[in-house]
Amino acid sequence: MATIVGLAALSLSRFSSTVASAASPQSIGSDLSIVTHNDLYGNATARTVAAVVISRPNRFAAATSRYGDHQDLDFLRYLDYGKSTDKGTYKAVPCSNTANDYSRQVSIITKNATITRYASIPARFKQSTYIPPQSITTALENSPTCIQPGCTACSENCLTLNIWTPYLPNAKTSSKKKLVMVWIHGSGFAIGTGSDPTFDGSALASRGDVVLVTRNYRLGTLGVLALENTLLTGNYGLQDQNDFGGDRAKITIFGQSAGAASVRALLASPLSRDKVSGALMMSTPQGMGYAGFFSEYNTIPEATALNKTIVNETGCASGNADLLTCLRAVDPLSLVPRRRRHISTNNLPPLSASAPKLPIPILAGIMHDNGSLSHPTRPQTTAATDAMFRCLAQSTTHTAVKNGVFEKAYAYGFDRVYRIPEWSPNPPACEAPPTPGFPYGNPNEPYFKCHSGESLSVFGTTVLRGRTPRDDDDIPFSQYVVDTWSAFARTGVPVPDSEFMDARGFTNSSAFVKAAGAWKEVGKGGEKPIRVLAVAGKARMEEWREVEERDVLGLGLGYYDGAG
Repeated sequence: MATIVGLAALSLSRFSSTVASAASPQSIGSDLSIVTHNDLYGNATARTVAAVVISRPNRFAAATSRYGDHQDLDFLRYLDYGKSTDKGTYKAVPCSNTANDYSRQVSIITKNATITRYASIPARFKQSTYIPPQSITTALENSPTCIQPGCTACSENCLTLNIWTPYLPNAKTSSKKKLVMVWIHGSGFAIGTGSDPTFDGSALASRGDVVLVTRNYRLGTLGVLALENTLLTGNYGLQDQNDFGGDRAKITIFGQSAGAASVRALLASPLSRDKVSGALMMSTPQGMGYAGFFSEYNTIPEATALNKTIVNETGCASGNADLLTCLRAVDPLSLVPRRRRHISTNNLPPLSASAPKLPIPILAGIMHDNGSLSHPTRPQTTAATDAMFRCLAQSTTHTAVKNGVFEKAYAYGFDRVYRIPEWSPNPPACEAPPTPGFPYGNPNEPYFKCHSGESLSVFGTTVLRGRTPRDDDDIPFSQYVVDTWSAFARTGVPVPDSEFMDARGFTNSSAFVKAAGAWKEVGKGGEKPIRVLAVAGKARMEEWREVEERDVLGLGLGYYDGAG
């Protein structure tokens, strides 16, 4: 790979010496490709080095900006050092082409991200509208997050996209367009942002040869408020997600938790279902308790009853002839304490035999212990995972395949995870326990595979987010997951193509695919429809999980067919 990088840099430098203005693909008259192996190890490996010269000849250091090496020192507390204390996180930022430290804005360090506003400042409780680019947008800082509890830099003017691309064509290029993956973040429709560094799109874009898009959308009351006998119909945040445009044959939407619930709702909506070519749902909450907010969708009258409290608290419910005008005038932060998660519509999801058919593939699954979000001990965690995630996730996929709703479907169970920084649903149960030889945690020991624990592996951001690999399998496993998710976007099959991987030197993923064996579609894998995602040697096809539990709960495979 080093030879290819050298040739790429040499060939570009031949015509770059005459460029005097700001560099761009158009200014050098050539396509620009990002040439890098991107093995996800960050600065720990020499294989991340890549250079593309797009201006006059200069030192290599002037053309590169690399990730800071964030090393977690928490393991010190477990070692037998009598005077050691927890010093937190050590951050070493190598020399770069900027004097500013953007180490907390990971999207910016990568230098291949573009932040683009995709809609005008939305009128409150009104559908957003697309605006064409009006000026050059700086990528040196992230845009504001949408209004949410506890925010210090949020705004209603928040509808922006973050775009990562492995390829910038010149004006005369007519090459085939890249596949697009659009990520919808989770966090209960109440908090979150597409600029979360956990969702940095560099790895998926560069390893997967796809364009990766993350986005903001309106949250909480500002995103879902619906009231009977008014123009307030709700689903504004969902409409923000729908209005990304693009080529139907090129777009795969994917999300986790509330983001997965959004994907589910977008597939059900006649306004958006024909705009996507594939869908990936990670840890969709659906079923009992808290998860019911995400799967039992409300009618407008039901939403009105639920929303009376917040309308009363604004003072707009009494003595106001124009309720909508009043609600649009109040301080937006006064609308956020009530965490509304309700999507307003009828009869979701359409999975019956008479449901509209969608000629697209889907990939769906959950974490082994998603229910640890609120239930810390093992028996309760298993029951909560079944009731709130597993049972209806399995019923959704089973029923959709049985009734031919989708072109094909694949199911998975995530059995190896690494908790994201700064948040744990159930500390310290979601961390692999340290053992001799594994100071950062031994993932081979029992521990909860908790909600959101797949995110670092899916985006390849383990090292980038400051999590030190616990063993020799953490990064190769993430490589495989990144390659699998992007393969699904490109081909509709969650199995990386061997020729694609061999050409790019992805030997770890090639070995993983060979060791894991075939990943069969649901309905074509006999009695083992689930792919268990774990390290090579432990990955396997498995039967539907917790069969007895789901029947006791009344959430069996036939739930969406009315069979329980």
